[in-house]
Amino acid sequence: MDSEKRYTVMELAELLGVPRTTINDWLSRYSMYAAPVMQGKRRVYSEATVSVLREIAALRNAGKAFHDIEQELAGKHPVSAVPELEKTVEEETPDLPLDSGEPTLAASQEGIGNNAAVESAKNNADEEYALIARRQSEEIGQMIGESFQSMAQRLEELENLTRSQRKNSMLWALIFILLICAIAAGGFLFRMQLQKADQENMRLHKINQDNGQMIHSLQAQTVTLIAGTKTFQANIARLEAELKEQQARFDKAVKESREAAEAAEKAGKAALKAEQEKLVNLHKVRESLIRAERDKALAELKLKETEIALAKEKFAAERLKLLKEKEEAETTAAAVRTEAEKVKAEAISKEIKEANPAEKTVQNEKK
Repeated sequence: MDSEKRYTVMELAELLGVPRTTINDWLSRYSMYAAPVMQGKRRVYSEATVSVLREIAALRNAGKAFHDIEQELAGKHPVSAVPELEKTVEEETPDLPLDSGEPTLAASQEGIGNNAAVESAKNNADEEYALIARRQSEEIGQMIGESFQSMAQRLEELENLTRSQRKNSMLWALIFILLICAIAAGGFLFRMQLQKADQENMRLHKINQDNGQMIHSLQAQTVTLIAGTKTFQANIARLEAELKEQQARFDKAVKESREAAEAAEKAGKAALKAEQEKLVNLHKVRESLIRAERDKALAELKLKETEIALAKEKFAAERLKLLKEKEEAETTAAAVRTEAEKVKAEAISKEIKEANPAEKTVQNEKK
């Protein structure tokens, strides 16, 4: 038995892969099946205790309750108990030999010696009781010390956890500030893009006015050249109406996009103000919400840019269409002019032909 390996509570926890507090709970709850052995002032445990703790761990992993585990252990392992000292004394006390007659002097002396042995055994029992009481008090003191050590470890773990949470809060605050700066930079870039779009719109509007003036001058020239071309005038009027309608649609789209951008900017400012008020509870904010807000803002920005680009492309296409129609109108005017000149030339030639026979008649009369 002396060569059997002994384990401390810490070694049992490392051997079974279970926290030390759990091992202490099991040892106190099932102490009748896992009796400690005193080694100096320390409590150590044998291989039998290790096997009992392995069974307890397996039963707990299987979902067994404490009373079920106790029934299982009661059926497999004997209960360890402190031997009764009175029984030891009785076993150490030999039976007195008796005869059928009266006791002799030697028997009485032997009885006196036995009484002395009984007194000595009782004194030894008292000493053993005192030793057991001292050991139990030392065990209680050791348990209290281990409990205080466990509490100190838990307090240290809580303090470390608080430090890590404080660092995480500072990190989240820094990330949120960087995100606010990114949103502000994005808003500034969006405003610059909007200003550029306004400038481009003004330039296109000026070009459109120039085109309108050119159309008016072309219409005046066409009316001057061809008075009877009502179809051409109707086409010019239709083109002007479509151009005005397109200009109105474009202006409306730009105005709506500008209002939407201003509303988005106001909403962004309101959201920024709300987020600034919630900086105290920043460690509760999830990264997914911040990412979703950023993606939403970027998506709205891209959507507005796409709408402006589409409006530009549409206006450019309509402008090209208008220029093509203008070129076609000029071509038609040139053709009409050519046809008029041709008709005029034919009329002149016809007059010349009609005038030639009259001259011939006059010459014949003179002859």
